[in-house]
Amino acid sequence: MIIENMTDMEDQNSQTVPSTEHKNITEVSGYRSYTPPEKTSRVYEAYEAFFALLAILAGYLFIKTDPTYTPFYGSLMIIAMYAYGAFFIRMNGKKSNVIYMLFAAIMAVSIFINGENIISFYAYCAAVLGWCVYVFTSFSGGQAVSDWFFADSLKAIFVMPFSAFGSVFGALASAVKDKGSTKKILTAIAALAASLIPCAMIISLLSYDSEFARIMNRICEAFDIDFWSEFTVFLFSIPCSMYIFGCLIGNKDGRKSDVLTHERCSAASMNARSVAPAACAAFSIPILAVYAVFFFSQKELYLSAFTGQLPKGYIYSSYAVEGFFELVKVSVINAAVILAVERFGREDTEVASTFKKVNAVIFILVTLILMSTAFAKLMLYISIYGMTLRRMLAGWFLSVLAACFVLAAVKQFVPDFKLTKAIVYLCTAAFVILCLVSPARLIANYNVNAYLSGQIRHLDIRSFRDLGYSAIEPLARALESNKLPADLKENIKNFLEYKSDITYSDPVGTLSLPYIRAMKILRSLGFIN
Repeated sequence: MIIENMTDMEDQNSQTVPSTEHKNITEVSGYRSYTPPEKTSRVYEAYEAFFALLAILAGYLFIKTDPTYTPFYGSLMIIAMYAYGAFFIRMNGKKSNVIYMLFAAIMAVSIFINGENIISFYAYCAAVLGWCVYVFTSFSGGQAVSDWFFADSLKAIFVMPFSAFGSVFGALASAVKDKGSTKKILTAIAALAASLIPCAMIISLLSYDSEFARIMNRICEAFDIDFWSEFTVFLFSIPCSMYIFGCLIGNKDGRKSDVLTHERCSAASMNARSVAPAACAAFSIPILAVYAVFFFSQKELYLSAFTGQLPKGYIYSSYAVEGFFELVKVSVINAAVILAVERFGREDTEVASTFKKVNAVIFILVTLILMSTAFAKLMLYISIYGMTLRRMLAGWFLSVLAACFVLAAVKQFVPDFKLTKAIVYLCTAAFVILCLVSPARLIANYNVNAYLSGQIRHLDIRSFRDLGYSAIEPLARALESNKLPADLKENIKNFLEYKSDITYSDPVGTLSLPYIRAMKILRSLGFIN
């Protein structure tokens, strides 16, 4: 009886196969086999194939563009990149995030203002990374800067583009399946681009023949093309093109939309707050004890930086540099300590909440003291040896970091204060100001004025090379002064002659505001015709 009942139950279970799987189950010689459902490939529309082709071009131009040598092309590249994204967003019925477009316009202008120096490179990189966040926020419909801005940025830069990384090839392949005239043109262009790889391989193999190699070299020279250089650029541009188009498709399709959502980030943050105040205190107190010993042992040495007096046994260069970068690194470590206690410390009681606030305030005060010491040492060094781009960027970074710590202190006393948004807006505003004030020109003017007034005793002409064409106008003004010794005048003339002799293969790409001013001055001084 039991055996019969078990047999009946097995027969009933065999008949109750879910309807979703029944159509994929077949009977083969008395055994069941499961056939997985067919995967449907994404169907790309005609305009998407066109944008995929533009992505190939954009990847190539991105590799070719170097804003430190061709700032004008860097500015145009930023404008084209955001216009490319804006048209794709508009064609999908979404609204572009105006704040990011405004930021891109400012970065494009700043590159033209700064010309060929490291500031232009930083502005270019900021605009490129901002483009990913711009596309992400435009499709998600979220705020430009949310409380989870850093999580959104990680998702926009590292998750969404790779969720559809190979989609550019699928979009181009879809052009082959359609018989429309537009698709035929796109197919022909894509096939032409693909033919470059076998062509390069064949040319390389057949170049053993000297006559063939000579003919190919003459063809390349006639069109002013370095074939192997262009081919290398093309190969490196392929991953860039995949990333660019993957960013558009990944955000449009909402792929990996469940990764790093605000709800999950908030839940993870709340669940992580499980460490008791006693454990947090055990983590923080030894670190504070180390700082107490450090301040006590070095108080005279480091406090002298605020008085502008050099300690005994030191020279200005060694005193200013000694410990500067270590103090900056310690400040960053303190920020990590504050964040760790904030994220993992419990807040379920009044004591726990109070401890976290007191702990944060103490670490913030310690960090501000360290940073002010480092800043005073830096300013002392600048007052003796002058300003450079590296020193100015170090001072800018210290100032912005100190301001972020002050905002973190405000958060401890104003619980509703939006700290993340405040930090993002502060850093963005500080970066925009840095880019628009033309730091290279300010540095050149400061050094020349400080030397002519006797504030600094030495004018290092070699440091002016990093300033590019922004250094021409201040140096030309210094050349007219009667306070310069003969050897320094000769060095300035050699520098101006060096800048006037530099020739670029693409004079349009090097166009910038410092370049225009420099050419006018060099022409008036007779260095160029």
